Parts: sequence; structure tokens; C-alpha cells
Amino acid sequence: MTISDKEYFDARFEGVDAKFQAIDAKFDTLHAYIDAKFDQQRAELHAMIAQTVKWVAAVSASSLVIFITVVAFLFNVTTPKAALPTAAALPAPTPVVIVVPGSGGEPVKVLPR
Repeated sequence: MTISDKEYFDARFEGVDAKFQAIDAKFDTLHAYIDAKFDQQRAELHAMIAQTVKWVAAVSASSLVIFITVVAFLFNVTTPKAALPTAAALPAPTPVVIVVPGSGGEPVKVLPR
């Protein structure tokens, strides 16, 4: 191989290297574009997830409140109310007997009020 052949191949490879560098620059630009798009999609996805979680929590809480309200209403409306007893229907109070030990006396009877 002579010097002229080496110079010939070096010149040819410099042209190929320049084309590879141009392609590499295009790939870098494409890579940056794709990364930007993925970051944008990732941000939109996180926003949608946050909004979905917010809606699910709100619907669950409101459903629980509505369920408890309906059940409480049904229990209050459907259960029969017991009539309050009158004074004549109540039994007579029994007297309370207090015995104090060692007093030697008769037990004292105390009526409730």
C-alpha cells in the first residue's frame, strides 16, 4: 500500500465519517423530540390520574353520605313509634329500705321522688 492509497482511503472515510456525524446529529435531534413528547404524555397521564382519583374519591364519599341518609330515613319512617306510657299505666314505685347497722332502731323507709 502506498501513501497515495492511504490518502485516498482516508479521504473516502472522512466523507463517510461526515455522513455518519450528520446522521448522528439527526438522531440526537429525534431523540430530544421523542423525549419531549414522552415528557408531555407523562405529564398528561399524571394529570388524568390525579383527576380520576379526585372524582372517584368524591363519588365514593357522596355515595356513602347518600346511602347513610337513605338508610337513616327508612329506619326512622318505617319503624313504628311506641306510645309513651302514661302515669296511670306505670307501676307504683316500691319503697327503698335503708338499714343502718348498729343503730338498733327500726329501718327507715324512703320513697323515691
